[in-house]
Amino acid sequence: KDSRTSAMDDERIVELLRQRFAARALQNYPTADLLRDELGSKYGIDLNDRANTWKDANGRVGTQDGPDYFENRGVRLQEARTQRKKLKEQAKAERLAAERKANSFAQHDGREDANAPRDANAFVAWLRAEDGPLKNTKPYAMYPELAESCIEIVEKWRVRFEKHVWLRVLGGGSRGGVQQRLVKELLESLHVMARVVQHLDRDVRLEDSPVTVLDLCSGFGYLSMFLAELLPAARVDKIVLLDKAWPMHSQEKASTGQINPEHIFHADWPIRMTTSKNNLKTPAGRRSVEKHIFENAPGAVIVLGIHLCGQLSVRAVELFNTNPKCSMLALKPCCLPQVWAGMPNTVWNFSNGQTLQLEQVGINGRFIKNIWRGPPRSTLVRKFACWGNGLYSGIACRCRDSVGGGMD
Repeated sequence: KDSRTSAMDDERIVELLRQRFAARALQNYPTADLLRDELGSKYGIDLNDRANTWKDANGRVGTQDGPDYFENRGVRLQEARTQRKKLKEQAKAERLAAERKANSFAQHDGREDANAPRDANAFVAWLRAEDGPLKNTKPYAMYPELAESCIEIVEKWRVRFEKHVWLRVLGGGSRGGVQQRLVKELLESLHVMARVVQHLDRDVRLEDSPVTVLDLCSGFGYLSMFLAELLPAARVDKIVLLDKAWPMHSQEKASTGQINPEHIFHADWPIRMTTSKNNLKTPAGRRSVEKHIFENAPGAVIVLGIHLCGQLSVRAVELFNTNPKCSMLALKPCCLPQVWAGMPNTVWNFSNGQTLQLEQVGINGRFIKNIWRGPPRSTLVRKFACWGNGLYSGIACRCRDSVGGGMD
């Protein structure tokens, strides 16, 4: 029957719970299992040993350890789980609403912007506006001509891409507010773009074979997309976007968690672009990069690493040091390496004799749902300076000026 428990059975249930609790305390698990079976078969009691609670077929809940086996702690636990589930669903709904608002160009730089256009046709004009998201920034002040060229490129993309691809290119969402991803990536990439253009003009001879650009941990690929429009096509063989989140070339479409490469392969780019699914953290991944990219490159290889997390920056330096074809390395570390249990004594040995100790630069902290969990970020400035200087000193430069000129 459905209602197996009654007031007459409560004393027996309590007695069985006491006996089972004592058996488990004495590690007499066979007896505890028999008592569990009796509670389930006779009284419809379902036990949760992790939460130390029980519930019956009628929905009653209680605790296993007493002294009041029918107190409301079990109810409170269930109510707390329900409340956490509601809060989680609410946070998800708010995040999706923020992303939709970002795609409508309603905000930038974390501030509400009443002038932000909601029509895609007005987006380029908004980028050029004096009160837009670019003109008053430091990157624009440093490279105004390059920034204007990039705005013209964005205008080409708006015409070239289908609407659903264009909306993906715009992106959205950032910590502390809502911001167009395209604008954010443009501002963060301008300096590297300028260096690549300068390197190709100044350090690579016209009679040399075309170069290969390798964009490490490319993500969506904004840097490569801009370079495909900026660099002279005759001097670049191809641009390789390397990231472990790309799908395999044999896949018909990207799976959940992978980056959809539609904007890379289904567009008419001046310079050929291709994706490479690889993980630089593994030795096999690094060997694959050397074999399939460096060995097959017809000329020099330009290695770019923007927003490389943790030890990936070390791997980028190793790629540059161990491959003579590398003519330039642009490295922009994203975050400090993590100190995992049992690894604080890790030492990175670079080929030029320099070393870098993990305990000098490592941290125990990370972002969890866009909230920093770890030591105060203000205390990490010294560690990040040590991290940047250590990586820079580990580069076996052929000519230090040709790879970026230092920590600028």
